[in-house]
Amino acid sequence: MLECILKPKRSTKYTNFSKDIHKILLFGYMGLGDAFMFQSSLRAMLRAFPNAEFDLVAGRESQSRPMLERLISMEGRSFSRVHEVDYKSLSIKELRFLNQKLANEKYDMVHCTHMTPTPYYTKTILSAPIRMGPKIPWDKWYKPRPNGILNFSIKLSQDKEHETSRHARVVEKLIETPVSIVTPNLELSQNEKNYADVFWQKNDLESRFVIGTHFGASRLQHWKKWDDDRFAEVLRDLASLHNAVFLLFGTAEENSQLEEASKFVKERSINLAGKLSVFEVASLLAKCNYMLANDSGLGHVAMAVGTKTLRIFGMSDYWGFRTLSPDHIDVFKGIWCSPCLQLGMLKPYNVHNCGHKNCMKLITPEEVTSSFERLGS
Repeated sequence: MLECILKPKRSTKYTNFSKDIHKILLFGYMGLGDAFMFQSSLRAMLRAFPNAEFDLVAGRESQSRPMLERLISMEGRSFSRVHEVDYKSLSIKELRFLNQKLANEKYDMVHCTHMTPTPYYTKTILSAPIRMGPKIPWDKWYKPRPNGILNFSIKLSQDKEHETSRHARVVEKLIETPVSIVTPNLELSQNEKNYADVFWQKNDLESRFVIGTHFGASRLQHWKKWDDDRFAEVLRDLASLHNAVFLLFGTAEENSQLEEASKFVKERSINLAGKLSVFEVASLLAKCNYMLANDSGLGHVAMAVGTKTLRIFGMSDYWGFRTLSPDHIDVFKGIWCSPCLQLGMLKPYNVHNCGHKNCMKLITPEEVTSSFERLGS
């Protein structure tokens, strides 16, 4: 039985065994940006296994579920089942029950991205004959990961590879066909477009120069954000240069950050923090002239709906999440220790102990304003 699990007898080429793949489980523990980086690989899997059911496991707090559901619907498919699980809050007994429940689904394939908390789902993963995912070295940079449970995998390291390539190489290992890399894109419903049109009319924005913004960051990754007072200087300059109106996006917990960053342009700002769904935000971003943000999920959303975007990178993974399109600009210093975070994990010398944070401090408001002006050229 164990040999059957660890060494599937099926051909390793999907062209020969795709008809035998009926159920696929995807671990969707990822953020908004991660979901867009996975878009090309998800599309390739859907096309490689046109008759298979796809199930999803995701956290309750993450925006990855609605985004992955939208991305799969853009390919004319949907998840058969969605399991929302905050695995860190479960007891050992509850985790065992969950793993047995998922194992009983008898998945033919399990796909683990490098964000997947594999130690919590070992039994679930081992229950599937085909277990896809990257192998991450066991050294001081990484949390322990049971690489041996995966039998269709590639090796990852903390390097300059783009996230789309990291995901694609895993899928290519299985299907033995190149994954076509597409520019991240997001389709909006007619109701969402109508919502944005009404918002524009109510706020007299039809003839205004509108800039969407996101200055905040989550509590866990507060170190990703540029200083609020520097953002405030940029907004003051852009207001003067373009007579701009600013839409302030973010979560309710980021409200104080948004207030500080917009202190010089209060009369030109509309604070929408915590008031909208991700797709309502996306519909408004689609109508903005430009977007200004940290390295954040909403920056990826803006680019996916076709809005020219400037993002400020510091300690997070510029190489993995940099724009691949000339329509957008990323400001990044790339000092010797950058970035602190790759593959979802901090390096030993990182934001919490570096003592200088020069990757962010060396980026000046003047440089950002100047870079922003190049977006329109």
